[in-house]
Amino acid sequence: MKDRSKISFKRSIIKLNFSLAFIMAVFMAINYVLYQTTTIKYNQAISLYDDINEFYDYVTQANFSFKNYLYTENLEDIDTYNRCISLAQDKLKNVKDNIDNEYRWRIDLLNNMLESYQDAAKEAKDADGLDYQTKYNELLNQFSLIEKTSTTYYEYLTDGIKSQREEIYSYENLLFIVIAIITVVGIIWLILFSVITVRSFTRPLYQILNNIKLIKKGEYDLSSISNSSREMEELCFALEDMAQHVQRNIQNEKEKAALKHQLLEKENENLRKDELLALSELKLLQNQINPHFLFNTLNMIYKTAYKEKAMDTSAMVNRTSMLLRYALDKANKTSDLYSEIESIENYIYIQERRFYQRIKFTLNVEENLPNIQIPGMLIQPLVENSVKHGLKDVIKDGEVLINIQYLDNHIVISVSDNGIGVETEILEKGILNDFHDKNKNNLGLYNVIQRIKMFYGNTAQISFNSYPGCGFEVIIEIKVEEIYVSDISCRR
Repeated sequence: MKDRSKISFKRSIIKLNFSLAFIMAVFMAINYVLYQTTTIKYNQAISLYDDINEFYDYVTQANFSFKNYLYTENLEDIDTYNRCISLAQDKLKNVKDNIDNEYRWRIDLLNNMLESYQDAAKEAKDADGLDYQTKYNELLNQFSLIEKTSTTYYEYLTDGIKSQREEIYSYENLLFIVIAIITVVGIIWLILFSVITVRSFTRPLYQILNNIKLIKKGEYDLSSISNSSREMEELCFALEDMAQHVQRNIQNEKEKAALKHQLLEKENENLRKDELLALSELKLLQNQINPHFLFNTLNMIYKTAYKEKAMDTSAMVNRTSMLLRYALDKANKTSDLYSEIESIENYIYIQERRFYQRIKFTLNVEENLPNIQIPGMLIQPLVENSVKHGLKDVIKDGEVLINIQYLDNHIVISVSDNGIGVETEILEKGILNDFHDKNKNNLGLYNVIQRIKMFYGNTAQISFNSYPGCGFEVIIEIKVEEIYVSDISCRR
């Protein structure tokens, strides 16, 4: 019986990953809060410094404009004075609203001094004769008092900025410590992952491999293997079942061998036939995982259909066999352009009989193309993408057009359809991400793009054209270089 209490190896790794991610998220959240708080305080201190600086600038400008007014009685100067006093009051109010409570009395004091200055200005404006000089001197005295406070207030706000800057430096040191901690945790996790892998998977796997060698001798012992995870437990059950099956087969063969010596000559002949049948069954079992068995079987079906004069069936099987052989031989390997064209011809032959009048496939190939090296299975995923996505809802008159030509020392391969097309925004987003999405809807396009980049680098380009309702087109341009040209110089 299987022990359901055992933890899955996959679940253990997920838990470890989740724990590490949680720790990192907590650290990052703390750092983010600290950074935001410190930055806000620092920016606020800078803003207060700017406001108090502008306050003194406005007061100075107001005093200058008012003195000009006293000399010239120009109304524009008095308007400038009033505007500057209003702006100075606004800046002072903003400083008071954002400064710490313990220092607001200082701002109130500065505000009172500004009001005293305004009163002195009003009296100087209305004075005349000998009294005018006294009021004018009082105005200058009030302005001087305000101006003298600037050093004190600048020093206070500068100290605040320095304090916030020191907090930022402290945050940077803390950030360094946090990064170091995350690095150490990551290293510990890697070590822990390696230990768990060796103990829970690798070591039991080696023990199982050693026991597999002993199955034929009947000396295996799976009970001594420590099944530390559910996956290893299931593997042991499957291996045990296979071993028992093999032992039964071996025992049956032994019994048949013993009967050979006891039966008559005719019975011996029958036994030899049974032995051949058993060997055939064993060979059949082996061929189930051998691609050549599949090709041989398809070839047999092809010849049988040909003898029976089922020409369509014979051709279909033959084309399928060639397509499967190319797919298995060239997937993720290097091929050549002519072999790729031959493969896509087989693919189109099969698809035309599948879709009948619903989708028309057209392949245009320019003569005497250079037979360059290309990644295997490059064009078929593009055609499949047109059928699967662009023409998925088409009932009739669908068309897929494949053009392969040689232009300006480039092999140009285009695959287009007259399907539903793609919205411009979605297309642009897909191009930026190489059509890679978490739902794997465009896995074929993504794989083609990545293989082109890895195989050709900057010597090949891929582009896309699409409008809603106007179909979709993929264009691959490959620069023909000597290193890419195959020994085969012409297309068979």
